[in-house]
Amino acid sequence: MQAALTAAYFCSGKIGLAYAVVQANATAIWPPTGIGMAAAMALGPRVWPAVFVGAFLVNVTTAGTVLTSLGIAAGNSFEAVVGAALVRRFAGGVECFSRPADVFRFAVLAGLASTTISATVGVTTLALAGYAAWAAYGSIWLTWWLGDVAGALVITPLLVLWSRPFRLSALRDRVIETVILTATVIAVSAVVFGGMLPSGLAHQPIAFLCIPPLVWSAVRFGPREAATAIVLFAGIAVAGTLHGFGPFAVVAPNESLLLVQGFVATMAVMVQVVAALVWERQRGERALQRSEARANVLAEASRLLGGSLDYDEALADLSGALVPDFTDWCVVHLARRDGTMRRVSPREGDPERQAVTEALARVAPPANWQTGSNPILDTIKAGRSVLVSRVTDDWLATAVADERYRRVVVERMGPRSLVVAPLTARGVTIGAMTFVSTRPGREYMPDDVTFAEDIAGRVALAIDNARLFRKVQQAGADAEQASEAKDEFLAMLAHELRTPLGAITTATALLANQADGSVGLRARETIKRQAERLARLTDDLLDVARVTSGTIVLARQPVNVADIVERCVRLLDGVGKLAHHRLELDVDPVWVEGDAARLEQVICNLLENSAKYTPENGLVSVRVTDEDGSAVIEVRDTGIGIAPELLPHVFDMFRQGARDLDRRQGGLGIGLTLVRRLVELHGGTIDVQSAGMDQGSVFTVRIPRIASPADSVPAASAVAGSGIMRRRVLIVEDNADARDMLRYMLEAGGQDVAEAADGHEALRAVREFRPDIALIDIGLPGMDGFEVARLIRAGAGTARLRLIALTGYGQPTDRQRARDAGFDEHLVKPVDPTRLLDLIAGE
Repeated sequence: MQAALTAAYFCSGKIGLAYAVVQANATAIWPPTGIGMAAAMALGPRVWPAVFVGAFLVNVTTAGTVLTSLGIAAGNSFEAVVGAALVRRFAGGVECFSRPADVFRFAVLAGLASTTISATVGVTTLALAGYAAWAAYGSIWLTWWLGDVAGALVITPLLVLWSRPFRLSALRDRVIETVILTATVIAVSAVVFGGMLPSGLAHQPIAFLCIPPLVWSAVRFGPREAATAIVLFAGIAVAGTLHGFGPFAVVAPNESLLLVQGFVATMAVMVQVVAALVWERQRGERALQRSEARANVLAEASRLLGGSLDYDEALADLSGALVPDFTDWCVVHLARRDGTMRRVSPREGDPERQAVTEALARVAPPANWQTGSNPILDTIKAGRSVLVSRVTDDWLATAVADERYRRVVVERMGPRSLVVAPLTARGVTIGAMTFVSTRPGREYMPDDVTFAEDIAGRVALAIDNARLFRKVQQAGADAEQASEAKDEFLAMLAHELRTPLGAITTATALLANQADGSVGLRARETIKRQAERLARLTDDLLDVARVTSGTIVLARQPVNVADIVERCVRLLDGVGKLAHHRLELDVDPVWVEGDAARLEQVICNLLENSAKYTPENGLVSVRVTDEDGSAVIEVRDTGIGIAPELLPHVFDMFRQGARDLDRRQGGLGIGLTLVRRLVELHGGTIDVQSAGMDQGSVFTVRIPRIASPADSVPAASAVAGSGIMRRRVLIVEDNADARDMLRYMLEAGGQDVAEAADGHEALRAVREFRPDIALIDIGLPGMDGFEVARLIRAGAGTARLRLIALTGYGQPTDRQRARDAGFDEHLVKPVDPTRLLDLIAGE
């Protein structure tokens, strides 16, 4: 490269010095300046030795000494290096001819400024050595400088622009216009500078005739072709002027050359500026069109990908949005965890293209992205795009190992260029998307890779979102099934527990009215207490579901907190929960608006919890006071206390302290969770304090209080009495024990009773017995209680018949179903005898 540059510099320099007039080493024609500067711009300052040697050889073989030749060579090489450096720093380097402002900067920095170095150093060296007269210094310097200016402004653009990558396809598509333009430039230049005009017009100022074809080259073709046209024009103009032709051959030969070189340099700058203006505008228009086209492609791709959660369908249709604006073929490969690949082929509208797609899919060899190697697999493994601007046979042979598949690819598709972009979602590469160009003239470049990665990113996001949505749907379905199964289990558990509990409770109430003897009485009371305890445990189990679903409903009424505390103490003392503890009560009558049963559940849980974790003879105290408009219930004990790490989690579901293997404390770990939720439903708060292990604990409940009611009406408590109105009652119950106990209790209360074991017997009994009240179990065999109630209500003469549902199902939805079926009341087993007899006795 250095030798070729030296040779070119030397040959062009000898041609230029052949026309030296004012001094043997100074000429108005100096192409080497353009050659040296173009080399320095394209290759960097390392070319200075070649320029230096070329300049030295030219001058040492022309005139002067070795020293003067060395001085001139130093100035010439310094000129090229400095000019190139200034252009790179301030005018965009080799891209300076693409923008009008940079063309002007090039003309000033490389054409006018840096050329003063060579002229000044060279002329001064000759003058000092005595080869140039100091009196002629100015004219020699101007000749030298203007020759360098013309060389820089005419030759440098030509060499730089033709050294840049370009496509001949643009010229091939415009062959006729290219030929016409070339002929026009040559013809007009020859007419103006070739002596072809009559003698009267030969030296007239008609050089302006050369402007239109030069501007034509700039407007229609661009900077490269315009630079070529300028060189053609400059060669003819200088040759004609040297032969005494043209508008500038009116003075001495050297002055004529200076004039024509000044004109040529001016035309070079003007034409390059026009070419840059037009080229910049065309580039902007193309970029805008390209941007709009790609924006439309992205919008369509987003619409397809976002319009369906079935990404296989969306990806199959995506080809229509990308072909032919960006690619000719595209295919998506998704990576599986086991290393295999799943190919998603596009859906082609053209039967021929569809046949090619199917053929490619049919012969595609299996691949493992974890172990194999090809552009697609490499992209998945590395997570980086692969660009192949030009697909060659050698590259295909290396990239596609399967010969059969490679043959189909080459024969049916004919790839010329391709981009493989990774499908990356949340930092994980899930596949690759391949874009293939098959048309001549469309080779993918780095900016195409950016667009391909944008498309691939949207595809990856759509796939990832669809997969996440499917997982969420599946998780939701699983959770819903689990919730339904849990609710069904809890409801069935409650039903199965409440059925025998109902029989026990009814038998206990019957025995309490009929039996005598202290042992029998004690046994009956024990049965009743244990049945109530089992019922409360069952309610706790159901409350787990109600707490998690937020379906607990309060039956609010004015209640005295002191009465509830005393009732809880009696209840727990009766079952032995407080038998081995010292108990202190300090309760004032404080009223709140709440659910008496739920508040009793709160206080009993707190008392039982304190007793459970307090050793024998330990103290359990309860205090009820009115503080700042709140009813304050404080339960204090001297028990084992609460560890600091457990204290923040006391009210969490299923959280308990350390247990011994014998589990003496018992419990399900849900009591305090229910307590907190019930207190919050009453608009109150609960907190716990403990100084640590073996330091006891204090639970404090605060609930907004209300004023004491002026009159209170005690609730009825008699199981049966002489004042109860006699009614006809039908019992519909499939459990024989429960049915018998209920019948005995009602008959003892003076009622007329009939029985039915299923729905069909119940409908027959309604017609024959004509009851006033029907007690109907919901969980009947064959025909459930809801259906029985609907059929009874559909019959004539049942408007005054009161239907009471007896069931183990106590959810709000069960109550609503009972009302919808025609029931007047809904009682949950085990039934409170007092409540049942009150309903029967009521109007």
